[in-house]
Amino acid sequence: MSGPFDDGFFSDETELDSPERRRGVPDPPARGGQRPRPIRIALLAVILAATVGGSLIDRALRRPAPPTAPPYALSTLASSSVESSSWYCAGTAPDSSATTTLDLVNTTSRPVSGTLRAYNAVSGASKAVPIEVPAGGQIVEQPGALVGGNPVASTVELEGGGVLVSESIAGPAGWTEAACSRSTAERWYFASGTTSQGDTLTMALFNPTSTDAVVDMTFVTPAGLSQPQPFEGIVVAPGHLVTEEIDSFVQDAPSVSTIVNVRTGAVVAAELQSVSANGATGLSLRLGQPTLSPSWALPHSVDAAGSTSSITVFNPTGRSDRVRLTVKPGTSPAAERTKVIAPQSAWVLDTSADPRIPAGLAFSAVLTTLSGPGVVVDRSVLAPSSLERPQFGAFSALSWGAGIPAAVAVLPAPGTQAQPSVPGALVVGLGVMDESDTPLDATVYKLEPPGHLVALAHLHVPAAGAAAVPMGVIGTQYVPLIVKADGPIGVVEDLAPSAGLDVVALAGAGAPAG
Repeated sequence: MSGPFDDGFFSDETELDSPERRRGVPDPPARGGQRPRPIRIALLAVILAATVGGSLIDRALRRPAPPTAPPYALSTLASSSVESSSWYCAGTAPDSSATTTLDLVNTTSRPVSGTLRAYNAVSGASKAVPIEVPAGGQIVEQPGALVGGNPVASTVELEGGGVLVSESIAGPAGWTEAACSRSTAERWYFASGTTSQGDTLTMALFNPTSTDAVVDMTFVTPAGLSQPQPFEGIVVAPGHLVTEEIDSFVQDAPSVSTIVNVRTGAVVAAELQSVSANGATGLSLRLGQPTLSPSWALPHSVDAAGSTSSITVFNPTGRSDRVRLTVKPGTSPAAERTKVIAPQSAWVLDTSADPRIPAGLAFSAVLTTLSGPGVVVDRSVLAPSSLERPQFGAFSALSWGAGIPAAVAVLPAPGTQAQPSVPGALVVGLGVMDESDTPLDATVYKLEPPGHLVALAHLHVPAAGAAAVPMGVIGTQYVPLIVKADGPIGVVEDLAPSAGLDVVALAGAGAPAG
């Protein structure tokens, strides 16, 4: 959604860096009526400025040594040859009327057993149950039923690899799907959010480790940097879930970007956005990004007529980023522009207002960092209330960092025939992206027990371009999907019921080739 940072989708390159902040330091009083020597004054001023200014900068920018990046994307499947693997799901439902479900997909030709443990944030209760995911099959679990409802987090410990775990939340406002994580991290970034009137923004911090974690949170809004005291030094005990209501302290902000910094320990962080605007409602659950990336992709987006949509580019660091956005609407020529994003600021681009992207025309987009430490990117959509619920949704763009793209992507079905994520849930779109300079061929399969792949569609993906599976190819089949290509790809599936593409969307999880 647009906000004060938005100055036109393809505006000219602009340097947004603010002037350097300076704090005056008065001279120390003279002793014995004598005026201190100029050299001494200068030394005192330098020492005091370094001490005070340094502490202010450290607090404002939170720049400890960068944590080591995980060796794999957090939603990437472990190889089927490993002895064990784990998943952590931190998403939390907005209230007791909503339901959290886990989808577990076994891509191997053998059953995989394990343990599901649920954690309730209010009571602190936890409970573990054995599970088994059949070969080539998908099961659905409801962790809230184990510990008395919401808010709930989960761990899944498996006796092997090749299993994908994701989660969905469904309630009166709508539904959303998101990835779970294979690892904790010391830093998490969220590009977009809103606390405008009627909107709620909740952070879920889950600590599945055996040691305490201490967390600080920083927010970037159109008004600047915000670090409310309640979000300083949050203690997340081992095996506990803590939820924080951001909208209670960061109020009436049309754009909220978030940095989660873990002083000690490590956590999994997920953000739940609930929107209610002019009768339109929706939910968005997103796993945070643990590292910055130099490039991001949106394979298949559509701006529906009457919708408001945006791409948010967030620079959480103390240095400027110069970025280039390339948008390819249908078969029309690509539109391109560069932008400089100031330290700790967000650029909100109103794609629905740009005449080069007509409503209803599919487009792909790539955001590339030309210089600077990197960014994180989200896309948000708010459709008219006259369309089917949910009308709001947001999801993270695909990160294209080292080792992140994979030639195989796995996508869960929206539940099973017996336990759909919501009544009538189905896949209505699938976009495949190739960011390389070489065209790729890809095949979309459905996965059936005991591990059989049945081809549904073949795609030719142009170099640095995207292709989409025709509508209706997948339909109401409650089966997981696997996309295989002869090079690295990014995949996003769109789901119904919803007001249109991009409202309920889920990125495919990378998997080892085989």
